[in-house]
Amino acid sequence: MMSHRNNHGSALVTFMILSLFAISAITLYSWYSWIRSRENVHGLARQRTLHDADSCLSSTLQWLRIPTASSDVPMGGIKTLDESVDPILFNRCQVTLRRNAAPGDYISADVNSLSETPGGSTATIHATIRFTTVTQYFAAVDDTQPISAGTQLAAGSDPANYGTVYAPNLVFESGALITIGSAYYADTVSPSETPSNVQFFLSPYHAQKLPARLNVVMLDSSINQLYKGKSSPLMGPLFIDNSNTLPPSPTHVYFVEGDVTIGPQPLTVTGVYALYATGDIHILNNIGPALNDADSWIALLSEKTIHLDKDAPDELTLVGNFIANAGMIADSPDTPRGTAGGCSLSITGGVVGGRSLIFSEVWRNENGCSRTYQYKRFSGADEDKLYLPNVSTVLDYHVTAGRAVPLSQQTTPLPLDR
Repeated sequence: MMSHRNNHGSALVTFMILSLFAISAITLYSWYSWIRSRENVHGLARQRTLHDADSCLSSTLQWLRIPTASSDVPMGGIKTLDESVDPILFNRCQVTLRRNAAPGDYISADVNSLSETPGGSTATIHATIRFTTVTQYFAAVDDTQPISAGTQLAAGSDPANYGTVYAPNLVFESGALITIGSAYYADTVSPSETPSNVQFFLSPYHAQKLPARLNVVMLDSSINQLYKGKSSPLMGPLFIDNSNTLPPSPTHVYFVEGDVTIGPQPLTVTGVYALYATGDIHILNNIGPALNDADSWIALLSEKTIHLDKDAPDELTLVGNFIANAGMIADSPDTPRGTAGGCSLSITGGVVGGRSLIFSEVWRNENGCSRTYQYKRFSGADEDKLYLPNVSTVLDYHVTAGRAVPLSQQTTPLPLDR
C-alpha cells in the first residue's frame, strides 16, 4: 500500500515538472514570437521610411527642374521643402537644401522621412546634387553624341563663353582641334577622357563621368502646367515670323497648344521670351536678335521635336536656346543642300533634348556645306526673365539614419528606382 502511494506521488511530481517545462516552453516561444513580430514590424517600418526618404529625394530632383528653383535656392542659401511647398511631392518628408556659394552648381540635400506616428521609425538620406540650368549646355542629349573634329565651343578668357556638352555616350572624332569648356558622360567616352585633339578650358580638363544620367527629356505634364499658367494659351498651328509677330507678353512666356511654324520669313527677336509648344516646332528661316542687340533672346521648347524644315534656306542661322523632348533634327530637302550655291548651318546658344545632334547628313561637307556651332549663354538686361527649366543629378548618396548597413560600408549607392 505504501509503495503504491509512493509511486503515485512520484508520478504526480513528474507530471508537475513536465507541466512546468511545457508552460516555460510555451512562455519562451510566445516571448520569442513577440520579439520576432516586433522586429518584423520595425523592419517593415524601417523599409517603408527608407522608401519614403528615397521617393522624397526623387521628388526633390523633380522640384529642382522648375524654372524658379535657381532663385528659390540662391548661392550660399538654404531652402526647406515640405508639405507646405507641395503636399503631394513632399508628403511625410522634409528636405533641407544648401547651395554652395561658389561654384553654385552643387546642392547638399538632407532628406528626412517623417513617421506617421509619434516616436515611429524615421530615415535620413544625405545627397550631393549637381544642379545646372539648361543654358549652361551647348548640347545635352539622351543619346550618343559625336563631337566633330574642328568643333569650337570655347574661346578667349571669359568662362561665360565656355560651352558644356553632356551625353550618355560621348564620341570625340579625331582630326582638327576641338575646343570645349567641359564634357560629361554617364556610360562611355571614346576614344578616351583626354583625346589628343581636344582642349578643355575648364578644370579638371578632361571628360567627366557622372554616376547617373541627366534627365534631359524634361517637358512633362508638371512643366507643361507651369508654362501654361504663365501665359494665356494660343491655339496651334501657329505661324510666326517678321510679318506675323506675337502680342506682348508681360510674363515673357508664350504657351501654344499644338504645332508652331517659324517662317517662311526670318524671325528677328525683340525682347526676351520663351515659347512653349505641346506639338512640333518647324523652323523655316533664320531666328535671332538683330545685329548688336545684346538684350534680346528667344527660347523654343517643344514637347515633341524641333525640325530644321526641309523648306528652310541652305544658309540657315539660329540664335537662342532650343529644348525638345525628341531633340532637334534636320529634315532632308527635296534637292540636296549646296547644289544651288552657298550652304551653311550656324547655331549659337544651346540645344537640349532626347536625340543626338547630327546635321552633317543634310548639311554635307561633300556639297560644300559648313556647320558652325557656338555656345552662348544669354546675359542681357532681362536675363532673369528667361523662364527655363533646370537639370540635376545625384552625385553622392548616403543613408545616415534608419540604415540597414553601417555608413562606413556604404559605397555611395544611387537611390532606388532611379
